[in-house]
Amino acid sequence: MSKIFISYARKDKDEVYPIVDELERNGFDCWIDKDGIESGDQFKL
Repeated sequence: MSKIFISYARKDKDEVYPIVDELERNGFDCWIDKDGIESGDQFKL
């Protein structure tokens, strides 16, 4: 299954998190940064 990368503005988190929860309940594999990624940081999906 493909992963879904969720990009969002922190100020929109209250609207975005429920959407991610719904996608995951429906079997989608989502990656969302909830802690912050600094410029140049490497991360694993």
